Amino acid sequence: MASTYGKNLKVTLTGTSHGPKITIDIKGLPVGMKIADTELVDLLSRRKAKGNLATPRHELDEVVWEEGISCENGILTVTGPKITGAVYNNNTRGSDYSKFRDVPRPGHADYTAIMKDGDRVEIEGGGRFSGRMTVGLGIAGGIAK
Repeated sequence: MASTYGKNLKVTLTGTSHGPKITIDIKGLPVGMKIADTELVDLLSRRKAKGNLATPRHELDEVVWEEGISCENGILTVTGPKITGAVYNNNTRGSDYSKFRDVPRPGHADYTAIMKDGDRVEIEGGGRFSGRMTVGLGIAGGIAK
């Protein structure tokens, strides 16, 4: 499943909270645009779970650029019409969520996901409706900023 946002700057997120990775594709950036990698790292560190009421799950939130971007001395440069990055999930336990296909969790998007995606639903950790997916939106927002 994919979620796509925007017109002039088109952002597509794929993957799930407890899948191997979350992928972000961004189209509409001018070739040659420069982005300070440190700004993205700082922005992503602000979205991490903190405090005793937050999830105990901790992920690195490190972007691996796969297409359309180069990095030299901490400066990212857009090199193509589409950039693609991946954030790998290391702390996954999807099997913990199998029972929620039959009994959705209150206060989560499980029921909405089941109604929207039907038999293709990926319920593990909230799937594509998980807060973990905001990592891709944070990357896109940091680049847009």
